[in-house]
Amino acid sequence: MEDGLVQVKELQRQLQRLRKEQEELEERNEELEALLGEAQNASKEERHRHEGELEGLHRRVRSLEAELKKQDAQEKNLKNGEDIKSTDSFLQVHLRDSSQERLALLEARLTEEKDWRKQLELDLSAAQAALKKDKEALQIGERELKKLRLEVSGLQTECQQGKTLIKSLTQVKGEKAVLEEKLAQMERAHSRLQTELDRCKSG
Repeated sequence: MEDGLVQVKELQRQLQRLRKEQEELEERNEELEALLGEAQNASKEERHRHEGELEGLHRRVRSLEAELKKQDAQEKNLKNGEDIKSTDSFLQVHLRDSSQERLALLEARLTEEKDWRKQLELDLSAAQAALKKDKEALQIGERELKKLRLEVSGLQTECQQGKTLIKSLTQVKGEKAVLEEKLAQMERAHSRLQTELDRCKSG
């Protein structure tokens, strides 16, 4: 029975540890869900803003490219003012390159935010899987504890029955000793009576 009690205590310690881990995982899970929700909202707003900027930049790039083509056509048809047109062309190219750099930067930021949100979703999924695993372990532990408690209860019942049986056996032994003593007294009394009877017959 002592072994059973030791097992119960050990299992209770394990269950306490599992419950603590479960609480920590649930808190982490809530934090991750909150972070994911905030990230999704922020990413959605940021994405819409970036998409608007990207669309504006795309339009500007197309406009600049069209302007460059127009300038090129004019340069071919006109011979005078070549230096001025070359300067204008240089500025247009510079503006286009600047817009393309801005476009590339925004696209890189969008990619980075998507990767970060994906990692956050993976972390949340891992935390939920660990939480599920710990819940299953906790349920198994609780079933084991219930089983052990039943076994200990059965052992305690058997032990109590054994004590009762020993008590009854001791009582029976005591009664037997009393009966044996009474029987011995009766045998002695019978022997005395027999002796007196024999003496009377002889006399």
